[in-house]
Amino acid sequence: MVHWVGDNSNVIICLVREGFFSSAVYISYDYGDTYINKTEAFKINAVENLYASIDKFYIHPTFKSYCVYTDIINHKIFTTIDHSNHLKSIQLSFVPSVVTYRPDIPFVFVVHDKISPTKQLWITHDFGKTWTMLEEHVKSYFWIPVTWDLYKRGHSLIIQREESSNTSVVIAVSENINSSQNNLTTLAVNVVHLKVKDDYMFITTQLSKKNLDLLISYKGGNFIHTRFDTELDRRDYYIADITANRIMVAVAHTPIFSNLYISDVIQSSNQDSISFSLSLERVVAYFPNITWTESLIRY
Repeated sequence: MVHWVGDNSNVIICLVREGFFSSAVYISYDYGDTYINKTEAFKINAVENLYASIDKFYIHPTFKSYCVYTDIINHKIFTTIDHSNHLKSIQLSFVPSVVTYRPDIPFVFVVHDKISPTKQLWITHDFGKTWTMLEEHVKSYFWIPVTWDLYKRGHSLIIQREESSNTSVVIAVSENINSSQNNLTTLAVNVVHLKVKDDYMFITTQLSKKNLDLLISYKGGNFIHTRFDTELDRRDYYIADITANRIMVAVAHTPIFSNLYISDVIQSSNQDSISFSLSLERVVAYFPNITWTESLIRY
């Protein structure tokens, strides 16, 4: 795994893995002309000469000198604020499966423990020193863009929390960074899927065994029902494109039959419904566990 930090930086990070437990980290500070072996900084037991097994590293999308290295085997993270010149080892009580930074603040990020049966989501406001569990049974999540109405009302994170084996609830988190207190606001219930693309959130709810309803939210506003120009079942949706406030969606009708639809121009987040008209019939679209399940494409 090789990554150039970017933003006119001359730093390149190279993570080398051999098998499941062994790893090494090399960093170049001169655009790749030379590399420094930083593996010694990841030693976790000097007596037994044990090293961390670094799985991934996460560079902040805005503040490029901030980076978090994860060790899912030993439940540890290593943090740096200066392009890995200095690294701090932090022991966790959970598995750091995925790290996601808050885009506008370098020292705030969440960690999703996808290994735990309860799939906990944890947040730190001090770059890993202390932790607060936000939610359990988390299926997906994302940071709210600063241009969204939800953000302007004090929310910062959207979480999809599993309520049963088939449905979930979508909630918005209002976090007070100074006190680490978080309040939850429910946005939608009985949700099957949550998808985010550009300034839009998409959720599906179960209408019948072979029929899903699609609802759309613009910039965190109210979820709006959709109307499709068809009497066929709508088993699943794929958001193909969003341009000029019009949305193109592929809809799986049967295991071998899908159509492409395009919406009317979306005027606001307060309209009653969004209408979709047929754009192209019989498009080739693959929906896992729904379309082409008896063909080689599933493999």
